[in-house]
Amino acid sequence: MRRRVGSFAFETSLFEGVIHGWTAEFRLCRNIVACSKGEAAKIKDRWSRQARTVLVRAEAAPTGKGENMKRFSVAVLFVVVLLITASVAGAAASKPKLSFVKTNAQIGWSTDVGSSPSGGVSNTNNQSIKINATGPQGNSGASAYTYGSDETLVGIVGLKLSQIDHLGFDSKGYLGAGAPRISLGTSGTDGTHTYFLSALYCNTATSNGWRTSNFVSGGAGCTVFRDGVQMSWATAVGLADANNETVGPSPNDWFLIVDEAPSLTYVDRLSVQNWCWTGNGNNGIINRNSGDCI
Repeated sequence: MRRRVGSFAFETSLFEGVIHGWTAEFRLCRNIVACSKGEAAKIKDRWSRQARTVLVRAEAAPTGKGENMKRFSVAVLFVVVLLITASVAGAAASKPKLSFVKTNAQIGWSTDVGSSPSGGVSNTNNQSIKINATGPQGNSGASAYTYGSDETLVGIVGLKLSQIDHLGFDSKGYLGAGAPRISLGTSGTDGTHTYFLSALYCNTATSNGWRTSNFVSGGAGCTVFRDGVQMSWATAVGLADANNETVGPSPNDWFLIVDEAPSLTYVDRLSVQNWCWTGNGNNGIINRNSGDCI
């Protein structure tokens, strides 16, 4: 569609293409794959170049009656596209994306067994993380973790154990001595330490085969392992704080892992300090203030 004012061809289809293009791509990035800040920035840059092309074309047109107004309109459109994409790029980085890694195994969000029965309205998406370790014992497993800007949003790096108040998950299926578990790494006065938080040693049955592992507030029946020594969370906190331990940076901060095979495990409501994950995409990343995290 074209409107001609003097010698200036005002191609509204170009402007509509820019608007629809960046809107569709940002919607996909934010709601389906929960894109990172870097991915959002690439989309912003790509569609900003498209907007610049339209602006340059308008500026190159011959001057005539009404041309200045048309060019002004194009310039306004260009600024609007930049402002909106910039704000969406920032919003895309406001929730931490969960990353997966695997060896002779499969891991990802699944609807096979639905959601755990806990977690309120934030966990009604019928999804949970499916971890299927199909390889030989010792060479099969999968893990979920955060890194970079996502790790920063989680907010656990640099904390003392006494400052951590959300750490746990719901699980169903396989339950072994060391899996599923959260591994936590710290650094203190005498060096580094590793904490194993295994569901076998801290779980409360809910329903339909699901169980909740709340390692921070699970009570006297919950135990963890510090460098292979079993103890209560309270005892671990006392030792760690006396040793000036804080949670280290990625890759030794935290990760969920299943490394016993063959095994089939489902995990939901994975909760780490500021956030929990209940499903795929942006809508499945829930803030601790919702009251729906462990």
